[in-house]
Amino acid sequence: MGPIIAAVAQMTSTPSVAQNLKTALGLMERASIAGARMLFLPEAADFIAPAADVPKLSKPVHSENNEFVQTLREEAKKLGLWLNVCIHETPDTSDKDAEKKCHNTNLVISGGGDILATYRKTAHSNPEVHLFDVDLAPEGPTIKESNTTVAGTAPAEPVPATPVGTLGLQTCFDLRFSDAAHGLLSKGCTALTYPSAFAPHTGAAHWEALLRGRAIEGESTTDLQLYFRSTITFQASVMCLRVRKRGSTTLDESRMGTQ
Repeated sequence: MGPIIAAVAQMTSTPSVAQNLKTALGLMERASIAGARMLFLPEAADFIAPAADVPKLSKPVHSENNEFVQTLREEAKKLGLWLNVCIHETPDTSDKDAEKKCHNTNLVISGGGDILATYRKTAHSNPEVHLFDVDLAPEGPTIKESNTTVAGTAPAEPVPATPVGTLGLQTCFDLRFSDAAHGLLSKGCTALTYPSAFAPHTGAAHWEALLRGRAIEGESTTDLQLYFRSTITFQASVMCLRVRKRGSTTLDESRMGTQ
């Protein structure tokens, strides 16, 4: 088998940015010790909190006051570890409604600590691609991600020369839209990533099947990140992946762990 190149981490985000940062730093250290060159963290790694608290907890990506992102960048440089992480970002817009919302932002940070790519969910030329807005009333729930999230305007572009190849960034609900994946693959992406905090019922029914579908359609390797509800008993885990051949990975169970 080939060397370990990537670690896929799971963490249970809380409303405390400081606590989540501590968890993320621990995962970075463990991934580095395991020999991984790149770590994939989940969606909303910085916090999961009530909608009313989102605006005050969100920060601009490049702000010196964004301790979460700045500290991750410093740690990435210290460890020489690439990082893919999703955060809440303060929208840069004059829209008054946006003051109560955030961007759901997907970042790639290099092993030198530089932010190489920024993708704000959900941005695509196809108008049918949208945020997680679902109305199943009266039989089911009504969920409107657009009530708290400002969709991005710039479609994701390939991120070349990462440790896992040319990477295409997508986030959570984007997984349901094959056009977005096809667009990235047609531009030369060899791997797609879908950091997610998927809903528990649809996650159990659809998550892995959709990931496999995107991978089969494009003959790529999709970054498998499992969703755990906040009631899960452990705080974080890491799975390391070894490369066997192009487009194929295997789980190194000997390097799995929880804390």
